[in-house]
Amino acid sequence: MLQQTAKPACALSRLILYDATTQLAFMSGSRAWEGTLVAERESLPPYSDSKRGSDTSLLAPMLAERKVMSLDHPDLYVYV
Repeated sequence: MLQQTAKPACALSRLILYDATTQLAFMSGSRAWEGTLVAERESLPPYSDSKRGSDTSLLAPMLAERKVMSLDHPDLYVYV
């Protein structure tokens, strides 16, 4: 996707949510999912150690600057 567009990043717009307790799977709502972010290193904003573990601090500014291409392939990611 990065090679096909002028955007330096992409994220899945939907993913599959799996509940291991009930063994049921659900389709997520549509939004940019932080855990699916793929980006060129040079395009990433500074990453604060105090926010380690939170990709939201990376994704939010990139979305605001329209640097992220949305990819609708929920079959690529199953969140358990």
